[in-house]
Amino acid sequence: MAERISDIAPTHVKEQEERPSRNTNNGKKTKKIDNTNGIHGWLAYFTFGLIVSVCFSVYNAYEGWSTVKGGLIAFNFQIDLDAILFSILALLQIVSIVLIVKRFRIAKTVVIIALIFTMLTYSYDAALSAHLYSYEGKVAPSNVYDGVSDAVFFGAIWILYFAISRRVKQTLVLEV
Repeated sequence: MAERISDIAPTHVKEQEERPSRNTNNGKKTKKIDNTNGIHGWLAYFTFGLIVSVCFSVYNAYEGWSTVKGGLIAFNFQIDLDAILFSILALLQIVSIVLIVKRFRIAKTVVIIALIFTMLTYSYDAALSAHLYSYEGKVAPSNVYDGVSDAVFFGAIWILYFAISRRVKQTLVLEV
């Protein structure tokens, strides 16, 4: 009589076949993100945008420091603070880029802190600009607050992305 293959298979093979599925998604198929090849998708787009943002932050910090040397003695402290804030922002952005590229889990927290700091820095910059215009007796142009609205809008979107994204959770996996 012919024996079935399952009757002559080793026991450990039978145990693996009979083990129930460990799928915790109640039978739903989920797409597993391949995190072995680095940064992809929206995370790559964000990282590229962060590199561009570093350039703007460095420029704004330089502009603040050069304004202090150029005059406006009455506002030296406020302009110094603006330049310091943009310098710190550039540093936070550079640290965020390094942590994302090295795929450290802490990058998620640092990026969220950097995004919140961006919103605060641009808010301070807009308030300072409006104050400088009023000091000179001019009316501040309507685009003074564009940086604030952009920073808040995009910051909120990226904070939500980093808080709930599966790609972020599966890409940023290494401990410091």
